[in-house]
Amino acid sequence: MKFEEFNKLVDKLSEQEEYEKVDEILDDQIDEIIKLDSKEIEKYLMLYASLAGDAESLARFYKLFNKAVSLGKIKQTDLKKI
Repeated sequence: MKFEEFNKLVDKLSEQEEYEKVDEILDDQIDEIIKLDSKEIEKYLMLYASLAGDAESLARFYKLFNKAVSLGKIKQTDLKKI
């Protein structure tokens, strides 16, 4: 799924207060996101960071970030940009 479509889906579900579905989608997409190039991963990281309003969401962001770092997709210092 392209970032724009993904972002629209998350926005739509959030507006409908379907937060459990949003959480499920965000969790399920991490392994797919990590396959993308660095620029695309950064877009998703920014989205995940913007949604990190609780401990579970923050953990999801760090899971994606740490996977991207471990695979060499981004550098740990890139966190400053996000």
